[in-house]
Amino acid sequence: MANTLNRILNKVSKLGPEYHCMHQEIHPTGAGTRRYILYKIIEPINNPKTDFGKQEFLNKPLPALEFENFIDKLIDDKWWSKGAV
Repeated sequence: MANTLNRILNKVSKLGPEYHCMHQEIHPTGAGTRRYILYKIIEPINNPKTDFGKQEFLNKPLPALEFENFIDKLIDDKWWSKGAV
């Protein structure tokens, strides 16, 4: 699991500093039910004690392999749209 998580987090970091990944196991079913959501910060946090900023969630909760494919497609689209081939 750690290898998959590290691979996913490395891919998310390639999207840029405003993109983040949220992941959690779904209780009470436990192990094997981890789901991932990608979100983008669209307005930064002004006061960490009272403000969460504004986020835009980019997908529904996905299992690891589906999420990784989703991230790969975003990376390919993002780099292609900037003209870097």
